[in-house]
Amino acid sequence: MKKAERKTTGLAAAVKLLETRMDDVIRVYVTEATLPRFRPFLRDLAQARKAYHVVSEEDMRKVCDGAMHHEGVCVLARTSASPTVTELVAALSKDEPAVFLYLENVANPHNVGAIVRVAVHFGACAVCVDAAGETLAAVTSGAMARTAEGGAEVIPIVPLESIADSLAAFAAFRNAGFSFVATSSHASRSLFGPALPARTVLLLGSESDGLSPELTKRASITLGIPGTGAVESLNVACAASALLTEYFRQHFWSRKPVS
Repeated sequence: MKKAERKTTGLAAAVKLLETRMDDVIRVYVTEATLPRFRPFLRDLAQARKAYHVVSEEDMRKVCDGAMHHEGVCVLARTSASPTVTELVAALSKDEPAVFLYLENVANPHNVGAIVRVAVHFGACAVCVDAAGETLAAVTSGAMARTAEGGAEVIPIVPLESIADSLAAFAAFRNAGFSFVATSSHASRSLFGPALPARTVLLLGSESDGLSPELTKRASITLGIPGTGAVESLNVACAASALLTEYFRQHFWSRKPVS
């Protein structure tokens, strides 16, 4: 089966792609301004008999389908295959602390990209995405990859494109001893209260509606993120950052050697 293709823009995202997946690269476009930054990669492309083009700013916008924030580079590449949740949890050591994110109907590619970036920063194992319709487009878009600043090349992004995929993912998590954690502005338990389970799946819902009732029922723990209360809730990417910061502090930071 032919792999899907994606246009990736943005300096950090393009550099990380070229560093990690040169074999998947089909074509590269750069402007005169960014040519010096990418010259070593272009030499490698030439040796591999792959095309690259130096284009004007106007032509770059056309290449990027009108995108304004291309940062002077566009890489057309085949997308990498995603592992399944079953494969990911099977690769973990027994009882090893691990955190996954599960996104339900998060359709804004900038939010997905921001979540991917913060997930990489705090050592999450993967970002699993309930990827139907608009959500699948967000997961696979160049805007997501650019916002992730290279993170999309580091962490598995697992699209769950059917109910069967989602059920299999939840079964794999349960069998590996994971707890499901949701957030609510009405929760009595604080994020800064009792410790989060060492094996946690953070459930995050859509920007407008939050988690569906069906997914909320799966949560074994529901937390509130303390704040002033001046606004009802956080943006989904900000909520992910707060949750992962606290998880990292509890389970990873204490393991760091004292310098």
